[in-house]
Parts: sequence; structure tokens; C-alpha cells
Amino acid sequence: LSFAQVLVVPKEIKGASDLTVAFDPPTAPGDQISFVFEAMNWEVYGGRLPENREMIHLAGPSDPGEYRINWYSEDGEIRNESSLRVTDPEIWVNGPDVAKAGQGVLVEWFGPRFEGDRILLYRETDGMYLAEVMLKGENPVLLPLDVEPGRYEVLYWYDATKSIMVREWLTVE
Repeated sequence: LSFAQVLVVPKEIKGASDLTVAFDPPTAPGDQISFVFEAMNWEVYGGRLPENREMIHLAGPSDPGEYRINWYSEDGEIRNESSLRVTDPEIWVNGPDVAKAGQGVLVEWFGPRFEGDRILLYRETDGMYLAEVMLKGENPVLLPLDVEPGRYEVLYWYDATKSIMVREWLTVE
């Protein structure tokens, strides 16, 4: 006996936003999901699904474009697939252009604030991340500037896809 297996996703979401995925029948032991960026036929991310779930909420892809979402059984057979369009994300950071070394700087931000998201201070000349603040709800956040004078980048890190979503320049005097 065969029955329809249905995977339901929205037709479109903003990049780096919450995504709800529905399954009928509920997920079975070992089921997996993968997100494939169609333009490059590249699996962006995926993983094992919780067992016996009709619906899950997860962080959506960050890059705009067309995606194929695959629902696999434990043995690798595709149970179903669906398409998803991702539009530009709404993420920003805003702080002063210039700040004093040894002091902190207040950085306002807007973004998904998923687990692991953070604001980073980055020095391009030597490729170093020098400070980070986890985003847990407070806004603005105090970014420490225990650094030498120079040019730095203030970055929004989206942990779900391990992506830097926004870059703003900061001069430390």
C-alpha cells in the first residue's frame, strides 16, 4: 500500500527568517531534510529531523534565490520535495563611524536573533575577530573596543548558515 507523502513550505520567505515546514505523515526515525540552492545545485545545509513531528520551525536560508527542500527517508529515498523562494534579508547594524580605543561602543541592530547570532568586531588587515557580543535581545549592544587604533568592521553573524550578513566600518582612535 502506498500513500501520499506531503512536504509543505511557504512559497516565499525573507532571507534569514523563521521557516515552518510541515510533514504528512509525521517524520519517521532517520528522516532528513536538505536545502539545495538551485542556482548552484549546492546543498546549503540539512540534517536529521526529529522523529514523529508534523511540523518544525527552523532558521531559513540567508541568501536570496530559489531553493529546493528535500525530505529524505533514512535510506536516502526522497519522500517529497518542495520549492522555496528566498528574498533579501532584513538585517542591519548601526553604530558610530568613529569611537575611542579602550571604550565600548553601542551598536543598534536588527536581525533574526537566532541562537548563535552575534555582533563581531573584525580587523581585516590580519583577519582577526577581536570582540563578539551574543544577541539575546538587548538592543543596542555594547561592543568592547579593547583594541588598538585603526579601521575595523562591525559584522552581523548569522549562525544558522555560518554567514556574515552585514558589514559596517568603524574607525577606532
